[in-house]
Order: sequence, then C-alpha cells, then structure tokens
Amino acid sequence: MAAATICLVLAVLLQAVMPILFGRMIDATSDTGGDSRRARMRAYSQACAELAGIVGVSLFFTAVRAYVFNSAGAKVVARLRVLLFRSMLAQETSWFDAKETGDLLSRLASDTQKLQAAATETVSLALRSGISAAISFALLFYTSWQLASLATAVVPFLIGATFIAMRVVKRLAKESQAALARAGAVAQEGLANQRVVRSFGAEGFEVGRYAHAVGDPDADRKTLAKDSSLALGLRQAGVQAAFITTTAGLGYASVLGVWYYGGLLVVRGQMTTGDLVAFVMLLLTITASLSVLAQTGASVVEAIGASVEIFAVIDREPEIPNEWASKSDDDRATELKLVTGGAAGCAFENVVFSYASRPDLRVLDGLTFSIPAKARAALVGPSGGGKTTLLHLLERFYDVTSGKVLFDGVDVRAIEPVLLRTKMALVAQQPALFSGSIRDNIAYASRARGLAVDDAAVEAAARAAHAFDFTTAFPDGFETTVGERGVRLSGGQTQRVAIARALLAAPRLLLFDEATSALDAESEALVQDAIDALCVGRTSISVAHRLSTVVNADVIALVQGGRVLGSGTHDVLLRDCPEYANLVRRQLRAADSSASLA
Repeated sequence: MAAATICLVLAVLLQAVMPILFGRMIDATSDTGGDSRRARMRAYSQACAELAGIVGVSLFFTAVRAYVFNSAGAKVVARLRVLLFRSMLAQETSWFDAKETGDLLSRLASDTQKLQAAATETVSLALRSGISAAISFALLFYTSWQLASLATAVVPFLIGATFIAMRVVKRLAKESQAALARAGAVAQEGLANQRVVRSFGAEGFEVGRYAHAVGDPDADRKTLAKDSSLALGLRQAGVQAAFITTTAGLGYASVLGVWYYGGLLVVRGQMTTGDLVAFVMLLLTITASLSVLAQTGASVVEAIGASVEIFAVIDREPEIPNEWASKSDDDRATELKLVTGGAAGCAFENVVFSYASRPDLRVLDGLTFSIPAKARAALVGPSGGGKTTLLHLLERFYDVTSGKVLFDGVDVRAIEPVLLRTKMALVAQQPALFSGSIRDNIAYASRARGLAVDDAAVEAAARAAHAFDFTTAFPDGFETTVGERGVRLSGGQTQRVAIARALLAAPRLLLFDEATSALDAESEALVQDAIDALCVGRTSISVAHRLSTVVNADVIALVQGGRVLGSGTHDVLLRDCPEYANLVRRQLRAADSSASLA
C-alpha cells in the first residue's frame, strides 16, 4: 500500500503540472512577448515534449496505483468476510434465535461489498482528488495570488454544504442498509421455503412481500413504504443530487468570476493569456476533485454505516464462547477424561431454564433426572414440556438459569463447548444435510476435525444406519449429490444418512430428537432398526411422542410442565405414574381408531 500511495502522489504531481505546460504552449504560440518565431517554435516543441513525457510517466504510476489498491482492497475484504463469518458462527445459539438468516447474509454480501468499494476505488479516488486539489490550490497562488483569493471565497460555503450533506447521508445510509437486510430476510425465507410457497400457491403473495420491502418503483411516491429500501434510496439520491449541484454551482461561479477578473488583468498587461488559461485549468481541476470527493464522501459514509453493523458482530463477545482463550490444569485434566472415556452418563440437577426471548416463561422448573452410562433413555410427554430443551442444554446451546447439567459427572459449564459437543451427536427430527455427496455428509465430523476420511469407515457407518443399500443403488453411489438440505433424498433416506453421520462421529452420547416422527411406517421401521442397533453399548437419549418406539428403553422420563413427573421402565411407569398410564391409553385409543379406519 505504501508503494501504491507513492505512485498515486507522483501521478498527481505530474498531472498537476500539465495546466502550467498548457499555459506555456499558449504563450509560445502568441507573439506578445516579442520573441522570434524560431524561439517560439522551440519553446512550443519543448512544452509539447515535456507534456508527452509527463503523460506517459503519469499513466505508468496510475496503472501501478490502480492494481495495488484494488488487489489490496480485495484481500482486505476477503479477510474481513472470513472474520465476520467466523464471528457469526462463534455466537451463542440465543443470538441466532434473535436474528434472521437473510439479515446475516446481507451483512456478509452487501455490507462487505460496500466496504470493498470504499477500501479500493473510493480510497484511491479520495486520495487522488484530495492531493490533486491541494497541489492545484498551491499552484493557484503561485500563478496569481489575486485570482486565487477571489477563487477561494466560495470555500466556506462548500465546507458548510459538505458538513450538512454528510450528516444526512450517514443517517440515510444506515437506514438503507437495515432496509436491504429486511428485504434479504424476506427473499431468503421465500426461496428457502419455496415448496411451502408453491404448495399454497403463494408466489404472488411472497413477491408482494418482497416488493413491499424493496419498494415498488411503479407505485406513487405517496403510497411507497417509507421504510423500503427504494424510498430511502430515493431520499439519499435527492440529498446527493442537491449536494453535487450546490458544489458544482459554487465551483462554476468561482470559475466565471476568475474569467472576468483574469481577463481584466490580461488586458491591463498584468497577466499573460497562458497564465490565465493555466489558472482556470487548475481551478477546474480543483472543482472536479471536490466533486469527486463529494461523491466518494457519500460512499465512505455508506461504508461507515455498513462497518458499524459488521464490527458490531466481529467485536461482540459470545456469552457461551465455543473455544476458550486459556485453560487451567484442571481444564486439561477434564479434557483428558472426556477424550479417553467410553459411554458417558449425564444428569440434570434442579434445572431451571427460560429462553432469552421469553424470560418470564419457565420452560424447565426445578427438573432433576439422571441417566447412567450405556443406558438407553427416552423422554416422553406432551409438546412444550421441555424435552428438546434438555438436549439443547446438554449440548450447551444455552446455559441454565439455575441448577446444573452434568456430562460424565462434570458440569458442562466447566468443559470447553467445542470439545463437549464433539463427544455428542444429535439427530434431529428434520436433519439438515449439506449440498455435497452422501460420502461428504457421512464423513462431516471427520472433515470438520481435519481427520482423514476412511472410505471403509464411511461404508461401515452407512451399513449400521441402514443407508448402504439405497446409497449403492444410486448410479453414483456414495458420490451422489444430496442437494441443498438433502432435498434429493427422501425423508427416510435423509434421516439414515444423518444417523450414519452421527455414528461416524464416535460420540460418547447419542441424542435423537423425534428422529422417526416425520416418517412413514416403512421408513420409520428402518430408521428405528438403525437406532436400536446403534444404541447397543452406548448411552442414548431419545425424545419421542410415539411410545411404541421407546417402550424397550432402560429408563423413560415423563416430562411435563418443565418437570419430570415420573421415571423408570415402561412397566414401572405404567404401574406407578398415572400421567404416563393416561398417555399410554390415549395413544392406544388413537391406534385403535386408525386401525378401524384401515
């Protein structure tokens, strides 16, 4: 960047001399000085040769400056994008609960793009224009201090107009960025849920939502939403147009005044025609530079508005950091225990928890429950009772309000989160696959940890999860692309790939969050067989609504109203827990009704 700045300064210095050379060329073509024709031809040719040399050298410096600035700016913004994405992923889950994906994508794409423009073209133009204006300003006084004093009379008005315009543009730029983020969130929802949109024939509705957020260019200005990106953009364009017009008008007024007074000086013999032309060219250079500075100033203000949002994320310290900056000897001892241990038990001790978005609503209210190592546990009960929340607390997606969550006898808050989560594997009701191959998805944990992907291990995991047969039936086998979120696979196939992915991660604790509830009977049977096989000799926790899938669990807990109303085997709960018995009877009646209909 230092070399680019030097090249920029040299190029501007050379370009600033050009008006002086033009003035010498004009004086050489006139005989007002009494020089001979040969002398004037020699002076004219010399000025032309110097001008050509200056232009050539200036172009070379300009090319070097442009390449270095643009390449450096591209690298800086690429680094910034990675840093921003890393900071986003480092935030706690509750932070994502309060954000919209489209908003975050807008920060990564649109906001960083504005910073890239500011870091490359805008900075280069601003430096070049500022230096050019300063040098030309000095040459004005060198050429004629009388005319320079007249020309600079408009400077206080220019400063005032700039100050007012920048304040307004900064505010509008920040509002415009927020509006674009809202529009991006609407678009992301519509595109991500396009099957739901299509199934309800809601394409027109979604287009209307997006058009409202962006702003309809064909709508009347009075009916245009004031917080739409278009409305804010129009207001911003109006302010910029008024500012540019004001600066240009002041500049031209200065030029006209200089022409008039300078002509009088030439007539009086106090100034040559060439000096007047050189002065006016210098003044026009200053006017053009100030105009460019005005435009780049608006871009800089927009970039500042974008940077505020970007660095707010980058500088934010997550409430639950994924990685710890420093570790004590006790931390290292805990890590060694976690790494070398087998199947792990877990426990919840008097856990109270509320989500940050609903702090007054207790999801868990003094819940106590333990699961021994190698046990197959199940959490059952009505929706909203807190079953899935228990899994999230185990993974430390959230911290408890009070109480303790223990993993292998250790409070999860005493374990580095990234290490804790590598010892568990979660299979959700609607698991998300990445848009790569089946092999890539099964080996995701190994790839994420930088480990070599063993094809035999991938295939063994697929066999154990009952995913091998349908995978090898595809023409491309394990290299079959699953599409975004696994849309090219059926629900049962997606679930079995997710189970294989969990198995290959070699977890000490398996978590299943209603892994079969969204499947048909045949797919459910296959997935349930895979889960049953995986749980042998491992600790597992399954959240289920259909009791038939967990009736053989070693321990079942009925979770309702944020508490465990009863725990034990199916037979024990059926005998000792009336709420569980009622739940079983309701499901049996529902099953009988379905059977009679069939």
